[in-house]
Amino acid sequence: MECKNCGYQTNDDKKFCPECGNQLTKSSNDPTIKKPLSKKVILIASIAAILSLSCIVFYFIGKGKFQPENKLQNFEQAIEDKNTDKLQKLLSPVNDSFDITKENTANFIKYLNSNPQKYDALLSRLTQQAESMSNSGENEMAYLNDTYATLNMIKEGKKWLLFDDYQIIVTPMYLDLYMDTKDVELYVDGNKVGTSTGKDYHEEFGPFMPGIHEIKATFKNPYAASSVSDEVELFDSSESKLVHTLELEAEEVTISSIYDDAALFVDGKKTDITVGPEEKSIGMFPTNESVSIYVEKEFPWGTAKSEEVYINSNHETFDTIYPLSKENQDEMLNQLNETLAQYAQALTKRDASVMKDGITDKLKNFSRKDQRNKD
Repeated sequence: MECKNCGYQTNDDKKFCPECGNQLTKSSNDPTIKKPLSKKVILIASIAAILSLSCIVFYFIGKGKFQPENKLQNFEQAIEDKNTDKLQKLLSPVNDSFDITKENTANFIKYLNSNPQKYDALLSRLTQQAESMSNSGENEMAYLNDTYATLNMIKEGKKWLLFDDYQIIVTPMYLDLYMDTKDVELYVDGNKVGTSTGKDYHEEFGPFMPGIHEIKATFKNPYAASSVSDEVELFDSSESKLVHTLELEAEEVTISSIYDDAALFVDGKKTDITVGPEEKSIGMFPTNESVSIYVEKEFPWGTAKSEEVYINSNHETFDTIYPLSKENQDEMLNQLNETLAQYAQALTKRDASVMKDGITDKLKNFSRKDQRNKD
């Protein structure tokens, strides 16, 4: 305590100065006792510090995680590892008309690994787009690339509400298939997409993933089937669709035979169709020599067969049918020789009983009559 009037100082707890009687006041140099912080205040301060540090760490982790370069690195790793599931999650369709499936993703991985030069060109463009967005934050490079059956990297939306989201977008391509033959089934990668309706038929199918695709045309009727297939490449095209013509020739075929009621065989199998000298339609058949036909005619002594031919026009004629097969001809020739030998022997011996195998009653009677005349 200190007296402001006379300067007297004392440590006693007095209200008035013993020297001058003036009221005493506390000295500014007197130490004061501070109350300790409560546990609650310490806890709140600690939590606030931890949250602040977590937010800072979260921001820098998120900022690094969602950089376009990281997305591109994951893309390269998925292609190298042939990881279909990982790549499927990395890719996004350009619109809802196209689905990215495990099947078309696996085919795309196979295509890129089989075409390293085209893969390198694609990576180069994606790298340029990633660098452009990192520098400017805009999608100029992607929007300038008006290409189909390819990939582009763009900035789209947010991740975790704070960070720009970068996506690898698949821009697919369509197939416009032409077919002049009616009732031909069309397939792309083993999946039926349509059926032709006649001359100058064409239809647009898709869209399809970049890469190699197998196109197949199949014609079938109750008796035969024929197909043709092609491979087409869809990659980095300035056109939104690829026009492709499939050629599978088929016409209504008529046939005729030198004999009535000849049974028709198609590819070695008997049909319920019979033909004769007049032309008869057997329906639509491929005319690309993929289907063989022949006819058979039943005779009392056996079956006769025509030559087998491959259909290459809209009409076939079977005008050469040998009633006797080579085997039948050999048997008949042997029998004739045997009969003549027996007949000669019967005449020599004047005994008709010598004539046995293959001898008709008429020939035997003639031999007996000849024998009586000589007697």
